[in-house]
Amino acid sequence: MKIIDTHCDTITELKKQSLYKNNLHSDIMRMQRFTSYAQFFAIYTSNCQNPKEYVNSIIDSFFIHLEENNRYLKLCRNYKDLELSWSEEKNGAFLSIEEASCITSPDDVDLLYQKGVRMIALTWNNDNTLGGGAYGNNIGLTTLGKSVIKRMNELGIICDVSHSSEQTFYDILSLSTTPPVASHSNSYTLCPDKRNLTDEQFKTIIFKKGVSGINYYPPFLKKNKICSVSDIVDHIIHFLLLGGENNICLGSDFDGIDILPQAFFGVESVYKIFDEMAKRGISNSIQEKIAYKNILRVISICL
Repeated sequence: MKIIDTHCDTITELKKQSLYKNNLHSDIMRMQRFTSYAQFFAIYTSNCQNPKEYVNSIIDSFFIHLEENNRYLKLCRNYKDLELSWSEEKNGAFLSIEEASCITSPDDVDLLYQKGVRMIALTWNNDNTLGGGAYGNNIGLTTLGKSVIKRMNELGIICDVSHSSEQTFYDILSLSTTPPVASHSNSYTLCPDKRNLTDEQFKTIIFKKGVSGINYYPPFLKKNKICSVSDIVDHIIHFLLLGGENNICLGSDFDGIDILPQAFFGVESVYKIFDEMAKRGISNSIQEKIAYKNILRVISICL
């Protein structure tokens, strides 16, 4: 199975460890268990005293890891790069930003684009100068936030609506001209947390031809937090019942979360999701869409 995962925090958490092999949730060695793999590596900036400096330091570090592992991993700036990486039997790597307080003007978007960033979530859980966060005061996009979304569209950077307040979510989907991605968000109906998407939000993503990446974090899967792979598939099935066959992908949140479902250890366990989908009667063709085809379509449009 080919896999594209729309969100992990591994490069933020690497510190002195190797991207090839480490004791985190994800590394290249374990990705190689799959036919082909591509990962959106997020740079998480919330609570940084100097977000611009921090983002640049993580990007610089990431390029060192890329060079050290160029036999196995290729930076992808667009759809063609991903096709090339897989044809060369390498894993694909996209760069993303989670909480964009490093952006203080549209010019900063250009600089991030030049460095390879291809997906940006404007907010995290709190409100910032760009818009409202999931646990904030439900403000919408600010004037600066609107100008940033427009510049992202012009350059070819995917708009990530995970961690947005509802108002910011709808503002982004109203303003953006490209399909949105909720890189790591589940169903609010199954687990009522503000980090998850209401049915109406997910239906709007369907209408806009975007995707939502299923998050493996137990508190976003089930209220009592004691979860298994079955709970991940429950969220997939709920979104399928809303008509989202073409709008679901995987957004693990590896290394941005402190616990995983029972008997789920990291990237090496992702196959268990597909085993469970097969047990629940989900066809191979739909499994392939969720594994990579749905987000690949968005990548081909946006990048």
